[in-house]
Amino acid sequence: GHGRCLYQQELHVPLLFKYPGTEMRARRTNVAVQLPDMFVMVLESLGIPAPEGIQGGLPPRIGHPIVAEVYPSSNPTPTAQDGDWQAIFDEDFKFLWNSKGNHMLFHLGDDPGENVNLVSQYPDQARQMSFKLKEYLAKLPPPGPPAPARELDRSTKDALRSLGYVE
Repeated sequence: GHGRCLYQQELHVPLLFKYPGTEMRARRTNVAVQLPDMFVMVLESLGIPAPEGIQGGLPPRIGHPIVAEVYPSSNPTPTAQDGDWQAIFDEDFKFLWNSKGNHMLFHLGDDPGENVNLVSQYPDQARQMSFKLKEYLAKLPPPGPPAPARELDRSTKDALRSLGYVE
């Protein structure tokens, strides 16, 4: 529930991974990863094999597509009218599926600001990426039930309000 869209300013977050001491020398990479991949990276650095069936993978070959999801319409807000979003990346292409049918396709190498929707220019690319997205998501286990609601203390509410999470 962090955010209401899947544009790059919310998704493209630098990841700094610090090993203890000087085990590994510093390096920089443009390999995209997701949070489940970090778990596998930590296990690997500790010499522990990843459990069977884990969703994450090790860079540079993580073994799964890079995807993102946001479901603002499940929590009624003024932005819920925009619908739910799912994204998948394929090299420089990024496809955004929308529950309201407002799908988008961007070429991030040519258009890093995501200003030009290419769905009508590259319908085969959009269809292929949409299929790959649905196929991958269908293989994932369903999410568990939400945690029970609880009352937050005033300082927590104030902190969340200052960050724009609650009104």
